[in-house]
Amino acid sequence: RMHAGDYVSFGLAAEDGRLTHAGLLFADQCPLPDSRVFCTRWNGLQRGSVFEDAADDAEYSGNLIYLLQSATEFIRRNTRKGWTKTATGRVEKPDYAERAYFEGIVNALIHRTYDFRGTEVHVEMYDDRLVISSPGGIYGGGELEPLEDGSYISK
Repeated sequence: RMHAGDYVSFGLAAEDGRLTHAGLLFADQCPLPDSRVFCTRWNGLQRGSVFEDAADDAEYSGNLIYLLQSATEFIRRNTRKGWTKTATGRVEKPDYAERAYFEGIVNALIHRTYDFRGTEVHVEMYDDRLVISSPGGIYGGGELEPLEDGSYISK
């Protein structure tokens, strides 16, 4: 059981009792407008590659726990699952390991920056890949060099 002093110790509240930015991100009614995740399952290999662009999309706003649960459920729902027959039944083989995309979402939420207004974490699923993007720069400054197609490795 947490005590009032624990919130200050964990950096969730200031000495005067007001919630810190971290505290607001964990609050049930998180008031931060940029605490969001936008998820899209695109048809094909790129955006707009087929007549009906998106097979599924969702926008989530709220505290970090809600965002983590919602984004991982979106990926789970949109992950194709193959299977292999065994002597006693079958074993499902999803395209993506749940632990891997769970970690990807955790990292995107924890390491994102809130310095840029109107930004959010993006989860984009295509027929051949899953892309998780988080707003922010390189730790300690500096710049990334884009790849030939204009994308960055830091995704």
